[in-house]
Amino acid sequence: MAKSIMDKWHKGKEATHKKNWRNAITGITIGGLGDIKKKAIRFNYYSIEEMNGRIMVCPEFDADNKPETQEVYTITGQELLVSLHNLYERINRPTDKRPPYDLLIAEWCKRHTHPYNVSGILEEMAAIDDDQSFYHAQGRLERYASFELDRFIRDLSSISHALDMYVAITDLQTRNDGTMAKNLYYEGIFDDGLPFFEKYRNTRIKLTDEILITYASLFPDLSMKLEYQGEDKKFVIAPVVYSIFDIAWYTLSCMSGMTGAMENGYTKLPVSRCECCNMLFVKTGNRQKYCSDQQCQAYRNNKKSKAYEERKKSQS
Repeated sequence: MAKSIMDKWHKGKEATHKKNWRNAITGITIGGLGDIKKKAIRFNYYSIEEMNGRIMVCPEFDADNKPETQEVYTITGQELLVSLHNLYERINRPTDKRPPYDLLIAEWCKRHTHPYNVSGILEEMAAIDDDQSFYHAQGRLERYASFELDRFIRDLSSISHALDMYVAITDLQTRNDGTMAKNLYYEGIFDDGLPFFEKYRNTRIKLTDEILITYASLFPDLSMKLEYQGEDKKFVIAPVVYSIFDIAWYTLSCMSGMTGAMENGYTKLPVSRCECCNMLFVKTGNRQKYCSDQQCQAYRNNKKSKAYEERKKSQS
């Protein structure tokens, strides 16, 4: 099932990646985390395979050339967090138009970053000093970089639900609006939306300690350690990262720290839902209502033009 879908998708790319390994891998810097920067890696080719009854997502590359990183792709922690959430929205909400979920996940990894064992992969690659050593390391590297599809979906679900609740809480705090909170629950393909606010459906929601404690309980334990940032030549306290989900949880923790216990009555809302497509996006201004998607911007401009024409008519 999944394999045949991915084989079909992968076939058109095969000739290109067999010719040039150097285009099969990309270096990534994840920033926007204060003084902390994290390295990541991106493979350009994946296949879906069944191994011992488990569906695995496997990066593929060729041994014709020595591995080298040719470009650096930069993404902030908030952009990574929002992108993960929107991926989960696409694969979990029922729709007839949704492409196969395994294809969407593989495409996301190609576009953004490989999700697991990044430090180990980078260490393995650093030990490859010539084409011959890469030839012997290729199979081991591919197996080490492969990950279970179900694990990715479970991790994706957890961080997405937490971000949903964060946005609902900040909306309650900044606008005293419980609409978003009351719409968190839905029946999904892999799991349902958060049911916590269902008991408030017919009443006005007030921000309480119970809500904030429930939100905090969604978070896993995060480990920290001292790191030396060579580029900036200084020490920082940084999260221990085994996967991109550790970075996403750390980012959301920092964002939650900015809102704190909701004491001051005002806080920046760095993440919001687009009023056109309903996907989350990182706001660049407090008044921003639409994401950068072309269709959403076209909708915004059209709405703005109509409002302008109506004002002109009313003034004439």
